[in-house]
Amino acid sequence: MQSMWRDAESHGFITMNTVNLLKQFQTPEAKLLPITKFKNNDICALTGQEITEGVKVEYILSDAISKPYEVFQYESNFVSVDAGRLYQWFRGGLVGNIFTKQGLAIKPMVSRDSSQKLNRVCWIDLIKNLKQNTKTVAIFSQESKSRLWINSRVGVVGDFWDIYLNDGNFNGILTINHSKLLECIAICENIYRFGCNKTQIKTNVLDVKTARKLSKINKLPITQIINNMQVIEKTISSWRNTNEFKLCLFIIQPPITS
Repeated sequence: MQSMWRDAESHGFITMNTVNLLKQFQTPEAKLLPITKFKNNDICALTGQEITEGVKVEYILSDAISKPYEVFQYESNFVSVDAGRLYQWFRGGLVGNIFTKQGLAIKPMVSRDSSQKLNRVCWIDLIKNLKQNTKTVAIFSQESKSRLWINSRVGVVGDFWDIYLNDGNFNGILTINHSKLLECIAICENIYRFGCNKTQIKTNVLDVKTARKLSKINKLPITQIINNMQVIEKTISSWRNTNEFKLCLFIIQPPITS
């Protein structure tokens, strides 16, 4: 829930948590949460943040939650007011794909075609335009109903960018090198341009049926196409076990053609 990064000016450590960024979604209050003010400060059971007022955990704790010890990681009977409101907001709220940075809270889409139809940003275009050292909460999810933000982290775009990925095969925090991710995206987009699909990017670019098709389209010897495929496969195979490739495979879209 928490992430630490070094402050270049003070050379000290600053602690941030997801609530500070996610509360920008301006969640509706389904019911009035009773707020307790403390004579002495307490801590939030969700974030560990020191708080002067809070909401009792019992007021927001759902009977359906199966592993409360994974959510409320800090020993306290209270959560911050903002954390309580975020936790309370569920359906139609903080589920699925989520991205926040200071001054921005959005729900990106994976498909570029769908994002254009709905006038929303897609992940791959968003990531390409991220600036280094930006503090974010980024949750990439194939599910639209799972509440994942409670286990997410604040990440800093750079060499060690923490994101949350739920793609069916992996569910948890991934640490990504943003520059390497952009490199991986560029390689995969070139494979799309060559004529291969996402399944081949994931498993093996070498495919005789595709080679025959590309040979006819480009009027080139099939042996040349296969040789090109071998070069491409050697390049992408070195990426397949990396965190960058895991995220790239989730967000990759055919490149925009002019």
